[in-house]
Amino acid sequence: MSAMRRPGLLGAILVPAVVVGLSLIASSSGWAADSQALEDRLAIEQVWAKYATALDTADAEAYAALFTPDAYVEVDGKPYKGREAIQGMIRQIRGRLGVDQAPPDSHGRRFGPIRHLLSNLVVDVKGDHATSESYWTEIITNGKNAQGVGNPPSVLKMGRYEDELVKRNGKWFFSKRIITGDLQMPRPDLR
Repeated sequence: MSAMRRPGLLGAILVPAVVVGLSLIASSSGWAADSQALEDRLAIEQVWAKYATALDTADAEAYAALFTPDAYVEVDGKPYKGREAIQGMIRQIRGRLGVDQAPPDSHGRRFGPIRHLLSNLVVDVKGDHATSESYWTEIITNGKNAQGVGNPPSVLKMGRYEDELVKRNGKWFFSKRIITGDLQMPRPDLR
């Protein structure tokens, strides 16, 4: 009797193990797809981080390099088509921000008085194309008070991004970006 139970016990162990193994093999393509979607999402988030730094330093070349050569950017209804036009937009911002007078950081970047905070990022990846939506908040330093002490920063603007991205040669780029401002406060005197 004990000899008959052993094969039954062994079968009770082996059959579920084989079924689980086959299930894992069958779902491995789903795992690979999920893994790729996660990698793509992380890569897109890196594009977002580089975008904010390029914008806050008004680095026109670094900013435009995040877009496809034929990208379309619209800022509150004003269109910019292609990298050259996008670089021109950032060069204008650079002049207004006085970035060139700021001291360089340890990487040689010069940050102006504004920082862009990105939030509520929703990304939908479908192969080599993605869409995203998010909020942005523009924080500005408020100069110094009469005693020379820095005033707390405040919100200058806030709004929304609506994007289309494409993956080319393994790298993600914005192909279309619609920037909509929802709130703008008066700019403080930064003296």
